Amino acid sequence: MDYNGDVWCQPARLRGMARGYLLFIIPVALVLTVAARAQFGPPPSVLGTTYVTADPSGMKVKVSFHEERGKLTIREEWSNGREATVEIPYQELISVSSVAPMPGGKWSVMVQQKNSGIRYIPFNSQDDAVSVAKYLAQMSGLGSIGDQRVASSVPTPQSSNAPIEEPEKAINCPPGTQIGCSSFTELVQHNDPEIMNYLHPKESNARVQVCFNAEGDNKFFVIKYGSSSTLRKQETILVSEFEAGVQHDFTFANLHWISEDFGQIAALVSDESQSGSITDSELEFRRTFTNLSGTKTTYALSVRWSTGKYLERYSWPDKKGEIRLRTSAGSCIRVK
Repeated sequence: MDYNGDVWCQPARLRGMARGYLLFIIPVALVLTVAARAQFGPPPSVLGTTYVTADPSGMKVKVSFHEERGKLTIREEWSNGREATVEIPYQELISVSSVAPMPGGKWSVMVQQKNSGIRYIPFNSQDDAVSVAKYLAQMSGLGSIGDQRVASSVPTPQSSNAPIEEPEKAINCPPGTQIGCSSFTELVQHNDPEIMNYLHPKESNARVQVCFNAEGDNKFFVIKYGSSSTLRKQETILVSEFEAGVQHDFTFANLHWISEDFGQIAALVSDESQSGSITDSELEFRRTFTNLSGTKTTYALSVRWSTGKYLERYSWPDKKGEIRLRTSAGSCIRVK
């Protein structure tokens, strides 16, 4: 075959046509971006910068991101050495909203893409998070972020008749939980910012339980999650653990509502092992993590909403490979 003849010339002409189309398409994308900016104003000042903050789990992370040709490119470097680069084309966004402060008072922007699920972009201030969320919603054609945060009137998985404790008043500590309950009450009395955020969440559909150890340990943990909604199927759940009045562990996961009374829990990022479910009767949550010995520990939490009783189980292999088991029990009260 003679590649110097007509057989080669035809593809050459096609390549020339393709380059012409590309030269046409790229300016169109730029024109659309410029037109959108003219309509909605300049992008937030935090775009195009690099800063250090904390992700939703509380881990230190350096974030740098920039905008080009109708998409946002985000580069994240965590303190544990993990790195990730994510591209978010505006046309693939189907939901955008700002997320109330996580531990340390950090805000995030939650974005949901057509084929990539939910991602969280951490920021150092509420103003940065809200301004970026509004900008992404406008550039993607979703409208304002207020459209993404409509309150729900759907009944929650916890019994609607269950009593709700008033945090500012004296907490009625469940029997046998006075030690951990006293630590919680002390934080309330001192208006601890993190505890106040749990007791007075900005999300109207938030549900919060405080659970106290009933075995004489000075421990309690907080469970917070978004209840079912006809408008928002994707929510989050967190478990914040305290010992001697100080936070010592924090878990954050995705919560997908399959129906009004069944939610499925999954890991926030792919390299974590988290699973479970929420129904109108109970919470089941399980996660696996690497312990100080370098082996894997499996943690399981079960909570029965009607009685408030909970049971924690820790299992791990010892040096001989035999499975060790430790359990802990207590009671929960609903505060929101």
